[in-house]
Amino acid sequence: MEEKRKDPSRKFLIVLIIVIVVFIVSAAGFFSTLYNLKKERSAFNELAQMVTVTVPETSDISADIIEKAEPPKYTEDGFLIKYDGLRKLNPDMIGWITVRGTEINYPVMYRPEDPEYYLYRAFDGSPSKSGTPFIAAGCTPESSVILIHGHNMKNGTMFGSLDKYADKSFWEQVPTFTFDTLTEERTYEVIGVLRSRVLNVGEEGFRYYNMAGDLTESEFNELYRQFKDNGIYDTGVEAQYGDRLIMLSTCAYHTENGRLVVLAKQIENQ
Repeated sequence: MEEKRKDPSRKFLIVLIIVIVVFIVSAAGFFSTLYNLKKERSAFNELAQMVTVTVPETSDISADIIEKAEPPKYTEDGFLIKYDGLRKLNPDMIGWITVRGTEINYPVMYRPEDPEYYLYRAFDGSPSKSGTPFIAAGCTPESSVILIHGHNMKNGTMFGSLDKYADKSFWEQVPTFTFDTLTEERTYEVIGVLRSRVLNVGEEGFRYYNMAGDLTESEFNELYRQFKDNGIYDTGVEAQYGDRLIMLSTCAYHTENGRLVVLAKQIENQ
């Protein structure tokens, strides 16, 4: 009995259908991700628009006096007015970080009982691939050394533009940034920029991510030395024990589990 020959056109059609299905599924996932990232960016832009200074009602004061008077900065209970609305929306918000020349203009979250809660959560606690910048375990907004983590998003959001500081010319243009707490406006001057990585268990090396909090003088000096000796470039900015420092950390891709870290010290607001 003669064996039936397989129809090559039918086989080609099956393969083509599989390819088309895979393409459609992949495209749907890609555009869904783009849509969600755009939605997340829009949500944070709305939060930024809420950071305002509110002038209290002064109906019994002349318009000329209102125009000349500076609006108050603080509520009666000591909170900065410009963040009061956001603080009431989510008490986990403990400050706001802004870096000129980047997209970094975000609330900073703090949940000591679950430090990485906002790693993949939006400001309102909903699931989010971008997450929200947060203060790391082991430190508080009042620690001598604060560590803030943020995702390095490919669309430039969160800390996706922090790596601009890897270029000395950017630091020369933007040597300072602000991180306000709910009760204090703070300006920080960049000391150094370091490429590092998360080390394996038992591996010898510098773990910047374990050096946040209220450090001893020797710990402080070791942290400072690492950035000075191994930084990408020399800023000439010095620090000493007693200065309040901050580290901004995000993923980097120069090596496996790479990180880019910016170290800065608090200076007097001008």
